[in-house]
Amino acid sequence: MQMDLSIFRKYDIRGVFNASLSVHDAYIIGKAYADYAVMHGYSHGSIAVGMDARASSPILAEYFIAGVTESGFDVIFLGIVPTPTVYFTAIIEKVIGCIIVTASHNPLNYNGFKLIIDGNVIFDKELRQLAHMCDVTPKKHIQALIYKHDIDNRTDQIKAAYIQAITLRASINCTTNKLKIAWDPGNGAACSIIHELVRNIKNIEHIIVNGKINGVYTRDPDTSDVKNLSTIIECMKENNCDLGLAFDGDADRVVILDKNGQIIGNDCIILMFALDIAARNAKFKVIIDVKVPPYTVAAMEKLGAEVIIVPTGHPFIKAAMKKYGALFGAEMSGHFFFAEQYYGFDDGIFAACVFISLFQTRTIQNMMQLYSSPAIKRHSARIPKAAHKKCIASIKEWLAKYGVSYVDLDGVRVEKKAGWWLVRESNTEDFIFLTIEGYVKGFVESELSIECLRVFLGGDVCAVKSQNIQY
Repeated sequence: MQMDLSIFRKYDIRGVFNASLSVHDAYIIGKAYADYAVMHGYSHGSIAVGMDARASSPILAEYFIAGVTESGFDVIFLGIVPTPTVYFTAIIEKVIGCIIVTASHNPLNYNGFKLIIDGNVIFDKELRQLAHMCDVTPKKHIQALIYKHDIDNRTDQIKAAYIQAITLRASINCTTNKLKIAWDPGNGAACSIIHELVRNIKNIEHIIVNGKINGVYTRDPDTSDVKNLSTIIECMKENNCDLGLAFDGDADRVVILDKNGQIIGNDCIILMFALDIAARNAKFKVIIDVKVPPYTVAAMEKLGAEVIIVPTGHPFIKAAMKKYGALFGAEMSGHFFFAEQYYGFDDGIFAACVFISLFQTRTIQNMMQLYSSPAIKRHSARIPKAAHKKCIASIKEWLAKYGVSYVDLDGVRVEKKAGWWLVRESNTEDFIFLTIEGYVKGFVESELSIECLRVFLGGDVCAVKSQNIQY
């Protein structure tokens, strides 16, 4: 039986375990990854392998490693660690590549692989090439035996080095302001780091919820949905916490909550980080994804930033940061990339610690006063891709017909004086998303009434939400 190539997404591999993604698929992907490394000039060397806390991750890692080691490569196996810890390992150990067994924020029945070679993510055309290599590889029955390379000592040493790098570079422990912080690693990979990390952050009272790895996740790993944050919000209210920090399944992104248990918008957080960088750099470059609002772009430009917009997805941000020498990168989904004093990859834990450092020296109220969003209403909706396979093309045709300017870098983005909107396909979920923000009363309703969006919303719509925004 041939591999289900639908698991190859834009910038990683994701499928439903034991449905579209099997252990034998993992073995073939491992073999193909090794062949891909050879194609890029590596006939031998070490590969760092980590995994998230899903119950299916160990067996998938085992079969992947079998495929890699059969081809003559060594493996540094890290066990359950956050994705950023694997990125960190690849840099300090100078390995030829690294992979993470994870489906990030997707539901528990999913799993997959993030693949990196020579410091670069395998994505887009390169990932399609790898898919072809997998497709022509015949399946065979194997008895996988996990390859453990100094697994106990090496993993502990790397975790300790990672935690030390975070606490030093994020400049935590620089004030005597007493804080109380709630942490929610969501029973995910962050659990393997958070407990030791908080012991290294002094003068702060730490409370951890969902802090044990159990393979099943007490809450959904998607932290973008507030209903999945009920435990940490309740904890913050009960304990009068100053700040809340919640992580997705592999901890490459973070959600930050204020003292009232309200999510601080990532548009605001992006600007806070940019403000911090601007304090040390008169001119600097920032890479953001297409979902970041126009008013956040304008605010960063006023700080002296040259803002470069790229398609959504961590590989696009990383590639652009290297190309342009950017100091900072961000996605609206909560991925933050620091290159000024860190390594340039997305790291939810490091971002959380940088925020703590800023929080120690300024109150959140002072930070918020530096930022005022013009948006007064936001509307969002999503539809299954299958319901409107050609909807984005149809929207473009309609806009062109009526002379409405748009950006099609990733989906369709329309900016007007009274507001803006974006329609784009997700690369990690089977949905097409719409976001509209209005700066004046009636803009959202007016845009929803135009023909191209009425057609879009006329299908199988779910998770439609309108929100009046107050700052």
